[in-house]
Amino acid sequence: MCLQSVERIHGRLQGRLVSEDGAIEWMDMQTIWSHKVPVPTRTKGQAVTRFHDWDIVNAAEYLQLAGLDTGIAGGHTIYAFTYGGLRFLVPAILVMKALFRPHATAFENLYRRSALDLMLAPVPAAGTMTAHLVRKSRKYNKNPQSKRASIGYRWLYCFPSAREAWDSVYQSAVQGRIHVTMPKIQASIATKGLRVGDTLLVSNLTILSFESMETPFAWAGEQPRQFDFGLERKDTAPYSPLIRSDLKQGPDGWALSDDEWNSIEHLFPHGFRRNSGEQARTLISAVLFKLGTGIGWKAMNARLGTTARVSSFYRDCRRFNRWDEVERILRGLRK
Repeated sequence: MCLQSVERIHGRLQGRLVSEDGAIEWMDMQTIWSHKVPVPTRTKGQAVTRFHDWDIVNAAEYLQLAGLDTGIAGGHTIYAFTYGGLRFLVPAILVMKALFRPHATAFENLYRRSALDLMLAPVPAAGTMTAHLVRKSRKYNKNPQSKRASIGYRWLYCFPSAREAWDSVYQSAVQGRIHVTMPKIQASIATKGLRVGDTLLVSNLTILSFESMETPFAWAGEQPRQFDFGLERKDTAPYSPLIRSDLKQGPDGWALSDDEWNSIEHLFPHGFRRNSGEQARTLISAVLFKLGTGIGWKAMNARLGTTARVSSFYRDCRRFNRWDEVERILRGLRK
């Protein structure tokens, strides 16, 4: 089901969900955060981007690339930005879910007029200002005053574009649109989605940390500009190794040709990581396909009928300093 638009039914804002066969369902906008974008999460990575520099594009483009009916494109805003040679398309509902947390508390108040001032109260301190939660979710109790939530509340309450972003959601909803005015932040984000060529259709978005690109309200006093949600993972690889836009295909596509294999075969003697020469060639071709197309490791392993063999082989190649040499040789051959 695709979230198409918003309508007011019996006095309440309802999200209009449309299936590929045209069936319509309705969902209360206060619980719309639980709706999942119907696009596979095969490709993942991280990026750094300024939200206020994102463009608005035609929603039909997102639907078409996802293989969905473009006829259901309605009032759901789709944003676009470019990073690392890829163009990202992001539905507005994902931006809202990333900005306003925890979801149960935020969305119960997000679709009410002036609800931010009802939900949060200022907490003065020496030369600064924070905010704490006054109005909690009546339906859920998921630690609404957690450290991460407190960081988000402070930013929402004390920075102009944050409040503008919050208010824009309700203002757009009463006009039938799913839209949010982008705040002035530069954020480190994690994404999941489906890659189609040089475009990534984002279906999951998480803000790891961000920097405010504006001054706070004068009454808010001194405020931090860096907001870290503590979600950075030390074991998360940087974005570039997961999708390598600098890799090129050879005469046999992503697969190794005979000449290419002859040039790197010496790096993989028989028995390397318990693989024969031909097995190593197959695995190298699989890794090149994964890095070049952005297909997920799980999907790539499944193509070879394994559960983790391709990803394990790639990890071992990097551990034993083989992969950098493979890329160096192939760059010379794939000019």
